[in-house]
Amino acid sequence: MRDQIFSLSPEQAQRALLYFYDILPNEVWEGEKPSKGDIEALAEEILEVLPVDLQTHLTEVMQKDTHRGEVAKFLLQNFAQHYQLKPYVEQALKQAQEPHMAPLPYIIGALIIVLALIPKEIKKVIYTLSLDILKMQLNLLNPLSLDILKI
Repeated sequence: MRDQIFSLSPEQAQRALLYFYDILPNEVWEGEKPSKGDIEALAEEILEVLPVDLQTHLTEVMQKDTHRGEVAKFLLQNFAQHYQLKPYVEQALKQAQEPHMAPLPYIIGALIIVLALIPKEIKKVIYTLSLDILKMQLNLLNPLSLDILKI
């Protein structure tokens, strides 16, 4: 599967990641699956708490189709290594290789940021993605929170 993932074009890899997100069942998420609006808001929140140089670099990377594609391939490969997620990656790869007329949705950059940074853990046999843990980490990184902790 690794070769199949890394042979995708940048656009196909991004589409595969979008399909993967769309077909993931709610059970994989701790709580409920976030909406695409939630994903976009969380990506903005992540960018706000990063140091300015890293924020600038990440924004530049997410604006380039080839870079987004490479990160999407890396994420797909990581998800494919877990046996519970592998069937969803396989299905997403098949769908992404079909011809498409529509451009990639604007949400792809935000989705890549969130899926790359969201905490992942295996609880018993269930692979979970936790927005709550990521939000808690962001609050700890928030400069205002750090100022409060120093008092």
